[in-house]
Amino acid sequence: RAPVEQQLLDPIQKHYVSGWGRTMLARTGMRNAVRRFLDYDLPVMSDCSGAEGGLLALKALDIQVDHVSSCESNHKAVEFIAKSFHPKVFYPDVCDRELDERNYGCVALVAGFPCQFSRLRRESQLLEEEDAKPFFAIIETLKSLKLPLYILENVLGIRKCMHIIKPLLRRQLPGYYHAVLQLNAKDLGDVVSRPRVYFIGILRKYAGPTIGSHDDLQAQISYILRKAQSESTFRWRDLVLEDASGEAEGGMPSKRRPTDPCPKWCHIHWKFMKDHKVNPKKLKHSVKGRQAFGDQRRRHAVDVMATLHGEEKPRILNVSQQLDRMHIRKNCIGCLTPGSSMYMLHLGRSLSGLEMMLFQGFDISQLNLHGMDDKAMHIRSAGVAWLAAFSAMDLSRCGSDGLGFVSRFMTGDVVMMDVASGVDVGMMDFAMWDSVIPGDMVMICDGFGFVSRFRGFGSDGCGFKCCFMTRDVDLEVAWRADVGYATSGSGWLRWISTVAMVFHGDEDSDSEEDAYQRNGKSKKRIANAMKKRCCAQKCKKQLVFKMVRFLVSSFWSLTKGGQDALLWSMQNPLWVPEEGSDEDEESHSSSIAKKTVAVSWHLEGAAG
Repeated sequence: RAPVEQQLLDPIQKHYVSGWGRTMLARTGMRNAVRRFLDYDLPVMSDCSGAEGGLLALKALDIQVDHVSSCESNHKAVEFIAKSFHPKVFYPDVCDRELDERNYGCVALVAGFPCQFSRLRRESQLLEEEDAKPFFAIIETLKSLKLPLYILENVLGIRKCMHIIKPLLRRQLPGYYHAVLQLNAKDLGDVVSRPRVYFIGILRKYAGPTIGSHDDLQAQISYILRKAQSESTFRWRDLVLEDASGEAEGGMPSKRRPTDPCPKWCHIHWKFMKDHKVNPKKLKHSVKGRQAFGDQRRRHAVDVMATLHGEEKPRILNVSQQLDRMHIRKNCIGCLTPGSSMYMLHLGRSLSGLEMMLFQGFDISQLNLHGMDDKAMHIRSAGVAWLAAFSAMDLSRCGSDGLGFVSRFMTGDVVMMDVASGVDVGMMDFAMWDSVIPGDMVMICDGFGFVSRFRGFGSDGCGFKCCFMTRDVDLEVAWRADVGYATSGSGWLRWISTVAMVFHGDEDSDSEEDAYQRNGKSKKRIANAMKKRCCAQKCKKQLVFKMVRFLVSSFWSLTKGGQDALLWSMQNPLWVPEEGSDEDEESHSSSIAKKTVAVSWHLEGAAG
């Protein structure tokens, strides 16, 4: 994706895209709850990602994100994600993928699954259409991962099949509490009318103490929505870019012959003009220099609306609709859709693609958003959905130590087990330093029993070896013949997405080395790295100590006591043996040592 010139924003536009997060936290009372996520990066995966509005909403709320994986098939969106977000794992198709192990350590999944099958003004077979397959694929993903939280976004047209989706979610995901959040961005203080539906699910063991049913979750989410609503403090006319040139509409000139019948839109326009008493002879035509539409229907519609409402005051209308549904707006902008063309009467042009992204909360001065105007989730609406979900969760169980899933490998087959629910048949005497190590992906063997040693995994039964490899963490690794464990000087269990490897204990060192090589590092390389780290720290401490001593002695030599001590040492020089002396060398050395100690003692006393 080639770089483009950045679009500069004025202070009002900058505050519009970046200043709403803290205001929303204060309005909903979620400021203290969100602070828990500031100590670590929240691991999130996104499906049908588009412009990643769900992740940008978290960042606007001052929540740092660990972008584990992303999934997108549109080539423009793929280029945008690769340039701007750099996820660890990328899936080109949500319907055909094999989940990476790192996805099992995620906290949440956010997806804006396709809405082609559920658009309002379109007859379709709804969930039986090809476009509905990503929805079922996301459900299968949630069944496999059992993530604590999911948020799915769609348009209002999804209400046509709501009687099917609600029972389907409860049947396919029985371990969750489910709720539906319907909101409009303009009710949250935005300048855009963008109604959307959010499906929110919380794993039951991570639900708050007051959440015991689907109705409780629905009531809590509705409560947060009411607190988030407010009047807009911005005017859309103040957010329009000054240097944005209107994008000329494409289209061929009309080739209709005079003998051809009038198109359908002509009858609609004539009826509209008759109902609103617009004289065709007094119809205002396009002003010179104004944007010209390639579509004759749109040009005529603009002329009719300009005649009715004038072109002096800020007015905006969606000329992609038929004239009888082309509502004029002055306080807010209509819903921005992929096929919409928002025409501003007072400027004589349509909204550009960058302006459409700006009105959806994207910082166009930081992101290369050209061509992404039809692939966006409204950031402010997504932020309210996140806050509503967090308010219904027990955040003390979703701390920096993760969220409770351990991958157990036995005889080559992977078995997912939730250790927070207890011990299964294959594990005996399972005990941890804390209750569990949630959230870290750990591979452990199916041995006699497992105990925790120095906040690491160890086995007294089968003698397996275990090494924790964490990203961006300095580890102090200690090895024993039967057990390997790792501790962190900076504090254990502060990082999520820990990737650990474990191999069954045997005496063959080659298999041990092979297991390390599969993860990109060898035991020898790790030992050398730890040795260099320890030596570097030791040398650094010695250098600092020498510098401190030098500075202290320099300042002390300037004092009166220091000068007296130096003068005394000059008047009493150390003994130097004469040539040809028969004195024993040992006595010479001891004499020198005694005098040296005496001088040092005198200097220290003077300094005191």
